Amino acid sequence: MNESNSLSWEITPLEKKLRNQLLIRLYLFTFSGFFIFTFFNYYFSSDIRHKSGDFFIQFFFVISVAVVVAGVAYLINNFFPYPTRRYLLNNDGIVIGINEKIRFYAWSEFQSFYDYSSRSTRTSILQKERGINGKIYYLRKNNRFFPIYLKVYSEPDNYKDVFDFISLHLPVDNGRNAPNPTW
Repeated sequence: MNESNSLSWEITPLEKKLRNQLLIRLYLFTFSGFFIFTFFNYYFSSDIRHKSGDFFIQFFFVISVAVVVAGVAYLINNFFPYPTRRYLLNNDGIVIGINEKIRFYAWSEFQSFYDYSSRSTRTSILQKERGINGKIYYLRKNNRFFPIYLKVYSEPDNYKDVFDFISLHLPVDNGRNAPNPTW
């Protein structure tokens, strides 16, 4: 925290790129372990019906798709630049700077916020992800017809400060009106 009534941080493209590489490795190793376990479990608990080779073709196809998806994620991470994000929270509102664009949002423009990173019960993976990437908070704007959210990324070392600061100005949404976790 900079002072008692403001909080600021910055996420640079290099930080974001390195964090995404760590996340890709985390998910690749997590899912590769799952695939290996599934392979051995299914193969050794099966009968003679798998001797035709169809099992190996299907398993090779699933592994190939996973490798292609991981490769595409790695290429996107390396070749598409990330914007520099600057955040400043104060008692008046939130200032977000993405590259050279700076926008101010007053707290009165929002009705609540939601901790998107607590959306799931996969706590062990989410704790590792939070240690790499921080947390994501959605601030719900005042809108009657359909919900509009502002996305705020925190750092791994300041997500508790960000949560505390936002909760001083906005109520915490219980998740019922929060954005769909499948986005």
